[in-house]
Order: sequence, then structure tokens, then C-alpha cells
Amino acid sequence: MAVVTRDNAESITHAHPSESCAQTVTQGPRGGWHYPRTEVYRRNGRTQTWKREPARFSIPMKYGLRDAFRLTDSDCYGGRFHDGTAEDCELGTLRASLRAAHPDWYRDNA
Repeated sequence: MAVVTRDNAESITHAHPSESCAQTVTQGPRGGWHYPRTEVYRRNGRTQTWKREPARFSIPMKYGLRDAFRLTDSDCYGGRFHDGTAEDCELGTLRASLRAAHPDWYRDNA
């Protein structure tokens, strides 16, 4: 997993905002687990690039059934989007909190 940049813009299939993987799983007052809502966007077409501006790119992305937008280089500035899903991201805290909440499941399915 990496931050979305011009170098890996051609190869990503899924992306998520950095706020999604920065969340944690918490335990409620009666013992239940509270899972954060994470957003995962998937690629919906070909990456558009420009010859005159080599750092510029635009990736069509889709979210849910009907929502679509273009992920551009200005959206990704400063590491605001990561490659892959929030649950698998090594850059955030969500993966570690999922492992801490369910150590038996992660040990058996690793």
C-alpha cells in the first residue's frame, strides 16, 4: 500500500482517503465492537495524463452504485489518498486495531 502519486496512478485498482485508515475499532460499554465506516473507491476507466504537465493525472473512480468522480493530482497532494482498501493499509491505524480486536481470527486466517 502506498500514497497515490503520478508514478503509481496507472496501476491502482482501489483507493481510499487517508481519514478512513486513520480510524480505530473501539469496544463499547457493553462489550460490543464499533467498526468505523470506511470508503473504498474503485477504478472506473483509464488514467488520463498530460504531456505538457507530466505531474498531472486524473483517474475516474466509482463509489457505490451511482456515485462517480475523478481523482486528480490536486486531490492526492499531501498523501490524502492511499492505494488499496482501508482495512489492508499499513500506513494507518485501522489494520492494527482490527488485529487487536480479533487476534484469534487474524492468527487463524493469516
